[in-house]
Amino acid sequence: QRHGPLRRCGLLEHRRHPNLPLGLELPALHPRNAGVRPQRLAKYLQFCAERGISALADIDETLVGEFLVSLRAPIEGPPLAESSISRAVVSVRRFHAFTVAEGSAGIDPAASITPPQPPSRLPQAITIDEVQAILDAPDPQSPAGLRDRAILELLYGTGCRVSELTGADLDDVDVERRMIVLSGK
Repeated sequence: QRHGPLRRCGLLEHRRHPNLPLGLELPALHPRNAGVRPQRLAKYLQFCAERGISALADIDETLVGEFLVSLRAPIEGPPLAESSISRAVVSVRRFHAFTVAEGSAGIDPAASITPPQPPSRLPQAITIDEVQAILDAPDPQSPAGLRDRAILELLYGTGCRVSELTGADLDDVDVERRMIVLSGK
């Protein structure tokens, strides 16, 4: 059986999708794995069919690129968000890698296509009142509350990372000099 190892480890199921062109069996990864989604792949394969593609061998890198352009500037409706385009690219790439691995296609026309990187967003700053509410949240009457307040004050006052603070030992604290030695990035 061609896909035995993939099926045995629960990664692959085959389903014939009646609305897809090219008479393909649609590879779908197990739900626990973020894989090829039928709706994303159907849109791509419909795009190919509208351009007269009748076999996997007819799909080339240019056609894959044209599909991506169509997602950015669709004829109807608004363009997709970068994150949606990125997920579509991943689905197309996985689909073509699958068809090469199973022997249905000789080359992977999407191998060199990279998903767009969504712009990184700066974190939203919180207000002084919100900071004060966080610092006042621990109960100063209990040992755990005092500990939590000290942790929050240290994080806020120094700007250290949580991982740096959790990596500190009691030996890293100099109470007399009111210092702590933290190591990290």
